[in-house]
Amino acid sequence: MEVEDILSNTDCISVARKAAIPFSGVLSQDEITYCIANAAWNSVKCFKPEKNTKLTTFLYKGVVIECTKQIKSNNGKSRGKNIRMTEIKRDMSVIRDKNNYLGNIDMMDEVKNCQDPDIMYGRFYQNKTLKEIAKEKSLTKEAVRLRIKKNLKIIKSRIDSGV
Repeated sequence: MEVEDILSNTDCISVARKAAIPFSGVLSQDEITYCIANAAWNSVKCFKPEKNTKLTTFLYKGVVIECTKQIKSNNGKSRGKNIRMTEIKRDMSVIRDKNNYLGNIDMMDEVKNCQDPDIMYGRFYQNKTLKEIAKEKSLTKEAVRLRIKKNLKIIKSRIDSGV
């Protein structure tokens, strides 16, 4: 089992999001997405089906543990307005995996052809936060989020149409 398998499984994503709900007032969506990804990674490394535990149960507990660790590392401080990066990252993974296009389409070419390639590259290939990108481009975090969302729709429509 791979991390991509877990993150593309709708049951696993649903369970992970449910596990993260209690932390949404304390952690930003970026931090929650990070916790879910870490829990998925730990699930790949440590999950043992022979111990009669469901993968979703293991993942749920992992998300709770990762979110708790993140709160401790933040010293319990609130991170302000939540931005829905979980949905954007999920959309990006759907685009990459749509009809097994990952092997057929070079995503870098798609990113280069979108309206804001530097923003998309920074977010998805350099793992920069919205705040970092906004500072570099002299934009607000919300403007960066909206541009990413718009570009994802463009890339998704290109892939869906086979262009």
